[in-house]
Amino acid sequence: MNTKAEQTRQLIVEKTAPIFNVKGYAGTSVSDMTKATGLTKGSVYGNFANKAERFWSCRAAGYRGRWDLTAAVATAMGEAT
Repeated sequence: MNTKAEQTRQLIVEKTAPIFNVKGYAGTSVSDMTKATGLTKGSVYGNFANKAERFWSCRAAGYRGRWDLTAAVATAMGEAT
């Protein structure tokens, strides 16, 4: 069984992945995340070290969309993703 912390992290990933997908990394704010999850800023920050960790957790969980295009462009430009 998942702990409360694991359930909260999963909620954050599930609710914020679509926002990252639509707005992109730079366009997604903590305010967007709190609105989507119903959590406080403290809860969002308390479960992930930073925005990058939230983003990569969404990607690792299999949420794709716009990120596939970003990866393709970066690969074409010879940059690691």
